[in-house]
Amino acid sequence: MGNKDLKGMFLAGIASFLWSSAFVTAGFLLGGGAKRIDPLTLTALRFFIGGLIVLGVGWVTKRPLWFNSKRQFFLVLGTALQLYLLTSFLSFTGQKSVTATAGALLVDSGPVILMAFWNLFMLKSSKNEFFSVTIAAAGALMVLNILTPAGFIYDGGRLIGQLFCIAAAITWITGSRCTKALMESGGDSLVMTGWCELISGIMAMLVMIPAAPALILPSSFEAWGGVIIMAVFPSALAYIAWGVALKQCEMWKLLLTQNLTPVFTMAGSFLLLGEKLTLFNLLGMVLVFCGLISVVLAGRKKTPEHSENVPEHE
Repeated sequence: MGNKDLKGMFLAGIASFLWSSAFVTAGFLLGGGAKRIDPLTLTALRFFIGGLIVLGVGWVTKRPLWFNSKRQFFLVLGTALQLYLLTSFLSFTGQKSVTATAGALLVDSGPVILMAFWNLFMLKSSKNEFFSVTIAAAGALMVLNILTPAGFIYDGGRLIGQLFCIAAAITWITGSRCTKALMESGGDSLVMTGWCELISGIMAMLVMIPAAPALILPSSFEAWGGVIIMAVFPSALAYIAWGVALKQCEMWKLLLTQNLTPVFTMAGSFLLLGEKLTLFNLLGMVLVFCGLISVVLAGRKKTPEHSENVPEHE
């Protein structure tokens, strides 16, 4: 592995760590019946502030800040709606009733698992791929406390939250396809990311107008602190690090580091939120990580284009 690969994977690892802070912070702001802010307001402020920061970096570094075509503008709108607004809102809504670790697993590793299952049933897959997907899915059930040492146990009270997180994983997949077309349209990746964040924040603010009676605006120092953390670290700095990493390393290698986000989230939620973790949960996370590594590596060996079908981060 060359120096560029090492630098790229290191930066991608930093991005994964920063992305994990979104789930931990959302767990603090929204989880456990907390009423510090609502998911829509958090989404709007997160991306509006984060987008301004990213575009500010683009302006300081003298990058071209405008769109080069109408098609590129509409691709930004599509990406902002699906990959940013819907994925973030659905994820935050789900985290009102599921743990930060479960949310990170469903939203971050979920798209890779869903795409693997799609390839499994719609394409010809090997026994090794089937085994890898099965292992990753079993690990996910262990982290979600559905598969336990005592057998299958399911708490229906968390079903709605889990469905929202799965829906977020689906919008991540559809939005990533739009993102791929956007990044191939000739614009600067950092600037396009900044516009996607800013426009998604504006979209969310427009939705806030008719939804005003149900909104919970941040009013405490803790709530505003969480919003600023969300805007700076997982929304601005993470995407800057990821953009640089994309230029240093092949996508299939970066996808391996992306699946560290649930691991970092698990550690952060244990230390900062007091979420309980069992050895069975930890074993489940190991199985998810090993299974997804096998899926990505198998896809890489099959065809160079295969890894491009696996979505990037939200």
